[in-house]
Amino acid sequence: MLPISRVMQAISCALFMLFCVFSGAQAATGPLTVQVVDHVSNQVRAGLEVEALERLSDGSQVWRAKRVTDGQGQAQFDLDGLGSGRNYVVRAKPYQHVVYSETISQTGWRQFRVGKFQLQVMDGRSGAPLPGQALTLKRRQADGGYLWAMNAQTDAAGWIRVDPMVGGVDAYAVEARSPTDGEVKASEALWGQGPHRFVLGNEALVARVRDGVSGIGLGDVWVEALERLGNGSLVSRLMRKTDAEGAARFDLDGVGQGRRYVLRTQPYSYLDRVESVDLTQAGEHLLRLGKLQIQMLDSRNDQAYRWRDVLLLEVQADGTHKSAGTYKTDGSGWIKLDPAQLGTRPYQVRAASLLDGSLKDSAAYNTEGSYRFSVGSAGLTVQVVDHVSNQARAGLEVDALERLLDGSQVWRAKRVTDGQGQAQFDLDGLGSGRTYVVRAKPYQHVVYSEPISQLGWRQFRVGTSQITLNESLSNSNLAGREVIAFEKLPTGALRWQSQAFTDAQGQIKFDLPGLGKGAVYLFRAVNPFGDGKDYYSDLLTWWGAYTFALNQADINAPDRVPPQVSLAFPEQAASVSRGGFRLYGSASDDVSIKAVRAFLTLPSGAVLERVASYRADTGSWYVDTGSLGAEGPGTLGVRVVAVDSGLNESVAAVDLSLLDDRIAPNLEILSHAAGAATPMGGFVVTGRVTDNTLSPRLTVQVSGGGLTAAEVRDVEVAPTSGNWAVRVAPESGFSTAPITLTLTAHDGVGNTTAKSLVLNPSDAFGQAWHVLRRTAFGATPGQVAAVAGEGAVSYLTRQLHPDSEDDSDFAQRQLGWPDLGGYLATDYLRHAVYSRRQLLEVMTWFWDNHVNTDYWRHIKADYERYEMAGFRAHALGRFRDLLEVSSKSPAMLYTLDGVTNMMGRPNENYARELLELHTLGINGGYSQQDVVEVARAFTGWTVVDGQFSFNASLHDNGVKVVLGTTLPANAGQADGEAVLDLLARHPSTANFVCGKLVTLLVSDVPVNSLIEQCAGVFVNTVDAPDQLAQVLRAILSSPEFLGSAYRGAKLKTPLELTVGLARNLGGDLGLSSGGDDLVVELQRMNMSLFVNPSPTGYAETGKNWVSTGMLLNRIRFLDRALSATPSAGATQFNLAGLMQADGLETAEGVVGRMLDLTLGPIWTRRHWDLGMALLTEEGSRPYFAWAPDAEQRLRSLGKALAVLPEYQYQ
Repeated sequence: MLPISRVMQAISCALFMLFCVFSGAQAATGPLTVQVVDHVSNQVRAGLEVEALERLSDGSQVWRAKRVTDGQGQAQFDLDGLGSGRNYVVRAKPYQHVVYSETISQTGWRQFRVGKFQLQVMDGRSGAPLPGQALTLKRRQADGGYLWAMNAQTDAAGWIRVDPMVGGVDAYAVEARSPTDGEVKASEALWGQGPHRFVLGNEALVARVRDGVSGIGLGDVWVEALERLGNGSLVSRLMRKTDAEGAARFDLDGVGQGRRYVLRTQPYSYLDRVESVDLTQAGEHLLRLGKLQIQMLDSRNDQAYRWRDVLLLEVQADGTHKSAGTYKTDGSGWIKLDPAQLGTRPYQVRAASLLDGSLKDSAAYNTEGSYRFSVGSAGLTVQVVDHVSNQARAGLEVDALERLLDGSQVWRAKRVTDGQGQAQFDLDGLGSGRTYVVRAKPYQHVVYSEPISQLGWRQFRVGTSQITLNESLSNSNLAGREVIAFEKLPTGALRWQSQAFTDAQGQIKFDLPGLGKGAVYLFRAVNPFGDGKDYYSDLLTWWGAYTFALNQADINAPDRVPPQVSLAFPEQAASVSRGGFRLYGSASDDVSIKAVRAFLTLPSGAVLERVASYRADTGSWYVDTGSLGAEGPGTLGVRVVAVDSGLNESVAAVDLSLLDDRIAPNLEILSHAAGAATPMGGFVVTGRVTDNTLSPRLTVQVSGGGLTAAEVRDVEVAPTSGNWAVRVAPESGFSTAPITLTLTAHDGVGNTTAKSLVLNPSDAFGQAWHVLRRTAFGATPGQVAAVAGEGAVSYLTRQLHPDSEDDSDFAQRQLGWPDLGGYLATDYLRHAVYSRRQLLEVMTWFWDNHVNTDYWRHIKADYERYEMAGFRAHALGRFRDLLEVSSKSPAMLYTLDGVTNMMGRPNENYARELLELHTLGINGGYSQQDVVEVARAFTGWTVVDGQFSFNASLHDNGVKVVLGTTLPANAGQADGEAVLDLLARHPSTANFVCGKLVTLLVSDVPVNSLIEQCAGVFVNTVDAPDQLAQVLRAILSSPEFLGSAYRGAKLKTPLELTVGLARNLGGDLGLSSGGDDLVVELQRMNMSLFVNPSPTGYAETGKNWVSTGMLLNRIRFLDRALSATPSAGATQFNLAGLMQADGLETAEGVVGRMLDLTLGPIWTRRHWDLGMALLTEEGSRPYFAWAPDAEQRLRSLGKALAVLPEYQYQ
């Protein structure tokens, strides 16, 4: 983007050109008036000589006239031929330099702008202008470089005002010699005419270089000033030599204004480079060189140890050495050093003896100063061989180090191998108790041998790993790249081993002592592509040649996070027997688990290793130890090791007590007493087996009940609690013959306990299941057994008298909800899910649906709620009272247009549906005239202030005849009441209503005999306050209802499916939304309550709810309801909690209970096999009640079972 000043300059020039064109057009003849204006200040220049020159056709110029500008900066010229084809330019010298105008070809007025580039030079120290300062002006080129434009000198106020050859659109820079350090300094790029400012001669940043010991200034030393950029990198800015006093001065921009600089010097090749800290202020900064100075002498003659290499060693906290650099003594034997940690860590120097070439270490140097070190003071033959190629390494330096008693190592000698790769040492005490190691640096890094304690010949193998660094995309090897070798510890930590640079072939050889011995290594390539990124190799566990292939798109960072492992069972100090036991727990990792292993340390000291079965999706593992053999009693140590894909490890451990077990297990049966009744379908028997040791086993034999053969099998026992569950299931159904279970508990060493249980199959459970599916919205957990125990007839008797049912729990629950819910239907669904008065709620919905109204016809939620409350109050009472609730309901008066039914303009909608849908039925014997007469009878029935009201002025008071019965004139509201009386007693009403009740409760196919029986009771009890209860009793006590012929034959409506799932599986609607989600689910399944526009209501027969789309909606509902991650506002299920409450921890038990909850006491072996296959993935995935995935797996099983036809039908 161009600077604003440059943009404004371009605009100014364009306007000026337009002005000139306009002026020329207006004055094509006459004199030329030139006005000279300062380009920056826009002030006119008076008293300035201006010359006019004619530009000839060959480009040369001829002087023609001279004028002096007046007070307006103007000068007039009368130039021959101007405006008639001759061309002129004008020139002036406003500011030290001659300036030429553009070519002028027309007379008139012309502005001549001068001083297009103006800059003031300021003294950086005083802030005052610099007069008489010589400057060079340079113009910026397209490539970013600068080309000389002109020289200039500042005036008395420090200004230059010039007109470069090309101005206005290019950037310029000025250069001048700094008074601070006498060097040339350049400005930044300057755009536009200015005015600009150039600060010259900043306060000096002075490097004072001194000897680190004597303090004497060091002259003629190069010092470099580097700027620290925002990303931390350093960029060289200036280099200066120190003067005789050791000072070097720098004029650096931005000092004291936030920019940071570092001073660096290295006066001698043998001296460390010294850098300052980051500097932000001007002034002197001391650089001390050679704070540690050592004069080295040959111990034989005290002559200078001159021009020889010396190794500086940093002594680590553990006494080991770290190389801090190699230096060369000068002609006087001195080395001058600046170790980074001097003062906090000691240093030593190492040098070769001039007697035998062995290396000698100096004393430790802890502080700055000047020291002396006398160097000098032997049969072991060491052959150095390459580990990969088996070639001897000739010409290789080998060091001998003594290993002291505390494990530390002291360097003793150095040799160079000959052509056979051999080096000889004469080492004090070798073979007499002292121990040595040799070390070498065969491939850029140091390698140590195993300890050596005897004289003789020893092979020293080096280069365990030959690494080729390769760029995979181009398949080219990378030379000169730094590679670091690390040992990767089981904790995930990386321990440095060595580092080196690749050779010209891109290769390095490393010595990694733990390869092939269980250690794990990896390599890191340091910034190989110059992008600031390091790249990692795969893991290595064996020696040999290895290609380290780099992919610039993937740094291949190692996994350094150890896995997590826990041992859930057994607990610390638990007792076990030598027969074996099971271990289980969990393991997880941020990437993946590679293996879980158990190590058993027996009392004898023997160690057994067992590989655990691990499930990555659940994070669970288990392992059966198997027999421990003839091991005696004592402490048994267990270590469980989890290893992840990055070979990181974590450990969980317990100590157990191995017993000599002679005590038999204890076996309990908890769910059933001897002789108890059981379903004729599948059921579960539960109990507990305990032992003084872990992991007792259980076997069962099931016979009788019509089974063709006895079934003998193992039964899973929960390890921690000892709980067990036995599924008992027929192929199709048990007979009434007794069933016998023989259970035998075994411990690990063969002690046993046996028990038998005789049970009696009964249809009471199947009948109870049927009753709860038809007269309730499904059974709640445990309810089937309760109703079976009480008896279905007794239960139904209580339901027909709802006031006898204690519904206080639901009432209390209602108090917890803040409102009636977010939807109109929410309140009813709460009743349907939680009320113990289930038959009342079923019938309340039935009557509401029977005389259906549509909320959208009135948009008053209270109308529907009041109507529903009336239906609930009379659901088991008189049918006549229900009709009156409906006929006077504002919801009905609006839905079927009763509010518009008036004398002279009767509306027949309600009359027709009252006869056809509410009472007589379409074939109930009424005529169209009866519809007209009934409509007249209900004229004037309307709504006022949200309540039923009779408006006599709108009523038709004439005589009416309905179904052959005459209604006298002037009866008013009584006309409608009389019609309701007449219809409530009509035989056709009895038949029609009973037909719908039998369809609801018994069968989609009419059962005529039962309908006739029901109708008789309906007519005979028409005036009884419990008429409908008696009608229902006739149906519910009938063999058609209580028998098995019609069980499981009715497809559930979406309402029955939705509410039933919540009841069957113990769903919790919650206290916030409290059932709103069920309303939405019903909408998705096309059964929105209270908003059905059809007067017929929703169908009670299954064929109306069967289609591909409807079935798919049911499956989607089940998938959402039992999702592994249900939404916060959804009905919540805790299936694992249900299982735990019943003490069910094994797969056999939870599958049986899930079948109980969904398919009821009619499930068979086929269903159980399916459930087990789903829960355990065909037996490949054990179920653990404690595992994090237990709830999810139960939900998946629940969804699968609820999709079955046996659940969808009732």
